[in-house]
Amino acid sequence: MIALANTDDGSCTYPSCVVLAPTNEEFSLGALPIGFCVPNQWAISAVSGNWAFSGTPGYQAASNGRTAGTYAWIDFSGTDTDVIMEVEDVDVSGLAAPSLVFDYYSDLGTYVCSPANIMHVEANTGLDSLGNAIWSTIDALQVNVPGWNTYIYSTAGFDVAGVVSVRFRGESNGQSCDYYNDLLVDDVRLMEAPISGCMDPFADNYDATATVDDGSCLYTGCTDPNATNYCATCNVNDSTLCVYPIANALDFCDDLESASLSTNGWTTITGSEAGQFIGLTTVNAIADTVSIESTGASKCWLDFIFY
Repeated sequence: MIALANTDDGSCTYPSCVVLAPTNEEFSLGALPIGFCVPNQWAISAVSGNWAFSGTPGYQAASNGRTAGTYAWIDFSGTDTDVIMEVEDVDVSGLAAPSLVFDYYSDLGTYVCSPANIMHVEANTGLDSLGNAIWSTIDALQVNVPGWNTYIYSTAGFDVAGVVSVRFRGESNGQSCDYYNDLLVDDVRLMEAPISGCMDPFADNYDATATVDDGSCLYTGCTDPNATNYCATCNVNDSTLCVYPIANALDFCDDLESASLSTNGWTTITGSEAGQFIGLTTVNAIADTVSIESTGASKCWLDFIFY
């Protein structure tokens, strides 16, 4: 170190540096992440186009459900070629089953453009004879699926001496409509292989050991909308749980003298006009001491439902 230097001539050298797994980048800064090492190993580049870390994507991706500035994304409103985001180097040698895990959003919604734009997930697996990095494909995602989805990949065979160097490379689908399909990445993790399962403790098949929710949660209940205990959020029907109103036996006659509509399971449904009333009356009884009365609207539609 030369303490007297007042101009940086680009000759700085730094000790070898990697961050130890597990790591998790949540993109919460609204800017390019700042890694563990100096200089920063997170980097972006492009032949054309750019990665963004703030602002709002376009079209369907604008309603992706996450707060702007908490994910990375590629804006395909222009020409986009080799739009690259490099993740800092991570030493995964201490993990038994090292894995790359990240959340990805490629959802066109109601917009039409086929095929989808492409996200290449790649790892540096060494140098070629000219000393250039060899970027090997882990996967090439060209999908149009609803919402955010979590992708999990083993990094076995994608390391160099236990160090994993990953990058995300976005490419246009080559169509003039590619701007409908901005691509988003979040929660990039290098970690022990996660356990997929249902992480909702209220689900029938809750897995306390799961570290990634795979959408497999099961909720048993009555899915018959005609039942009194209909469960709109259940996805497993158990008809033995359904409860239905008790029917009245034939021949049926109700003189309403019990002064309660619930005696025989009556339900009244009023119209939409303000001030309308449907109920029992003893003041204007037609016969005996109790009758049903509907008042308060210029047009009265009266429905009675009983079982």
